[in-house]
Amino acid sequence: FTNRTLQVGRPSAAQVMAWPAGTFGSALTPNRGPESVDDGVTLRLCGSPGSPYTNKVLFYLRYRRIPHRFVLAGGPETRGTADPPGPPLLPKLLWPDGAAQNDSTFLLRSLEARCLAGRRAAVPPDPGQAFLAYLLEDFADEWLTKAMYHYRWTLDHSTAGEGIALQHALGPDAATEAVERVAAAVRARQVDRLAIVGSNPDTAPVIERFYVEFLDKLEKHLAAGHRFLLGNRPAGCDFAVLGQLHPMIALDRRTSDLTRARAPRVCAWYNTAIDLSGLSVVDEGAGWASAGCPVPPTLAAILRDVGRFYTPFLLANDAHFRRGDTTFACRLDGGRVEWRQPTFKYQSKCLGWIREEFGRLDAASRKWVLAQLEPAGCAPLVSHNSAKL
Repeated sequence: FTNRTLQVGRPSAAQVMAWPAGTFGSALTPNRGPESVDDGVTLRLCGSPGSPYTNKVLFYLRYRRIPHRFVLAGGPETRGTADPPGPPLLPKLLWPDGAAQNDSTFLLRSLEARCLAGRRAAVPPDPGQAFLAYLLEDFADEWLTKAMYHYRWTLDHSTAGEGIALQHALGPDAATEAVERVAAAVRARQVDRLAIVGSNPDTAPVIERFYVEFLDKLEKHLAAGHRFLLGNRPAGCDFAVLGQLHPMIALDRRTSDLTRARAPRVCAWYNTAIDLSGLSVVDEGAGWASAGCPVPPTLAAILRDVGRFYTPFLLANDAHFRRGDTTFACRLDGGRVEWRQPTFKYQSKCLGWIREEFGRLDAASRKWVLAQLEPAGCAPLVSHNSAKL
């Protein structure tokens, strides 16, 4: 499994088959079924209301004003549609010709290139800033998600299971008995997987401290006059963070109470950024932070979290995965805390992709990127000599 297959609200094929008659309205709403899209433009995003990666892509599509429809994954509207090769990930994007693609990071890249190219771009034009955007997107997708998953299935496991039953599996008009049965099945499955993402009694305090400190830093970044992470227009990393915050602000009761009390600006940012279709971009080349200048102190503080937590985690996972280990332990936050969890093949790939992105930079961009990464403790991510055990 990867974090992206353990995402909130993602039903397995076995779960879908086991859900009661009437799931997705198949018994009560016979008027539903696949709809053709023959305009050559409109995309279909197949996902789940609770999935952070679904919402990441959905928020992005709205901002870029790309014509799309949102349909529930596994519902009647997706019957007979193609599936991408590999493990099932949410969301699945259906292109106008019916071809299917998934993995949110690569979806955003394809959408940048294939849809309205150069208009309302979500990738900074400066190569160094584009690399930072990629790194921060990966950090949100693969590390911030640990906080989302941990809180959802420890603090809010009862309401989260019920929410998935009502919002995705069955619908808000479902019978109470069916909701309870599906909620219990989803809850048992997801709680059982907490250890896979690294949530256990020893790591729980680390995850919770990281999350509240991350909120504090994002709150300060917004208060300093930065509407988004890399300027006054959004990049892919913003949508990745917003996607992970979605269940933690909009869905899960106790976690949302914590988040609202701790970070009112972050909550306002989420509420105003989930639909940016009306945000004007008068000059396609403007709105980003000044190229070639150091990142602002508030963003440097967020990068230090990448260095404190994600960098040592990613390096250790990669080294142990390549050695054939099924679990690993490492020290995070300057060696102050220990982290234990199963190794992940996908996150080993993430490290390789980060290094590939860095390798594509010109010499001047590499120098600038390293000047931002080294003080934050992130430079080992782009060094091929740093993953030794």
